[in-house]
Amino acid sequence: HSYTGEAVVELQGHGGPVVLDMLVRETLRLGAVLARPGQFTERAFLNNKMDLTQAEAIADLINSQSEQAAKNAIRSLQGEFSRYIHDLVTKVIHLRVYIEATLDFPDEDIESIDQQAIHTPLLAIQQDLNHILNLCKQGILMNEGITLVITGKPNAGKSSLLNLLANDDVAIVSATEGTTRDVIKTTIDLDGIPLTLVDTAGFRKHCDDIEQQGIERAKKQLHISDLMLWLHDASHTDVLQEQTAIHQWRQDNNLTDLPLIMVNNKCENNPQGLHSHHDTSVINISVKQTFGIEHLISHIKQHIGIHHGEEGQLLARQRHILALQSTLTIIDKLLTELGNKGLELIAEDLKQCQDYLNTITGTFSHDDLLSEIFSTFCMGK
Repeated sequence: HSYTGEAVVELQGHGGPVVLDMLVRETLRLGAVLARPGQFTERAFLNNKMDLTQAEAIADLINSQSEQAAKNAIRSLQGEFSRYIHDLVTKVIHLRVYIEATLDFPDEDIESIDQQAIHTPLLAIQQDLNHILNLCKQGILMNEGITLVITGKPNAGKSSLLNLLANDDVAIVSATEGTTRDVIKTTIDLDGIPLTLVDTAGFRKHCDDIEQQGIERAKKQLHISDLMLWLHDASHTDVLQEQTAIHQWRQDNNLTDLPLIMVNNKCENNPQGLHSHHDTSVINISVKQTFGIEHLISHIKQHIGIHHGEEGQLLARQRHILALQSTLTIIDKLLTELGNKGLELIAEDLKQCQDYLNTITGTFSHDDLLSEIFSTFCMGK
């Protein structure tokens, strides 16, 4: 009944580090071996005390950066994600067995399979895969967080907005253009998702060498970020003119694939309005008077796909996403080529789908995958 499913001896001593170090040294002298990172959980997995998704949930629980992430890890530890995968594997197996029985026992009294009899369950599997993938994307956000870069021209209010969102004086604010010359980062909790806010040097053509280095660092940061927020000083230039310039600037710097939110700051005289140009939404705010901020936060949530409620929050890792996407690719192709494919090839594709899904729970896993997963754990546990 132990954590690992093995016999356990527990030694207790006073809590001082010196006494504990002496105790550990003596047990090692007598033949004990220090547990490597993740070894206890690895043994629990190998002894069928938990599956691989539950084992990974323990590491995710330890490393949780928010209360919601911890709750999601507990739900996976309790087997919720595993049940999703198990139900999906069951559907794949049911269809696969039906097809292979028809192939292996043609003389038995088994109802012949027509195309529709295969198409309908394949559609159900496809829908389940899409549903689980959507839930997993939220889990990736919860587990890894996202990075939002605040950029724009000098003196648009970028540092002031960063301080307002972070509720702290993280960046120096000055009326002098070019005050921010380096990348400044801070992390906030946005509905349970770690959101890293990045303040950058303002973009302009004529500046000194140090400021130019800050601009180059800002460009590098944009290429590894998830969302760009371009802050525009509405009291200086026309928003349509600014949008046209940004559209060209994104093309010149290969940033057209990076999602963009454009924000008009210093809109004290025009607090309302949501415009669109070049497929980009424009939000009016005033950092000084703090209006429009809730609307901006709501727009950020919409962009990064934050869902509310338990159904929208399923813990997942990148390897889970890859396995599900690989399975979905096979199912999509099967549905497209169903009329031109023999039962033998369909059965083989379903077997491959089953193998992909089983890697998620560890029913079928390579030793190197297990080593990689458990090496990321903290010492022992």
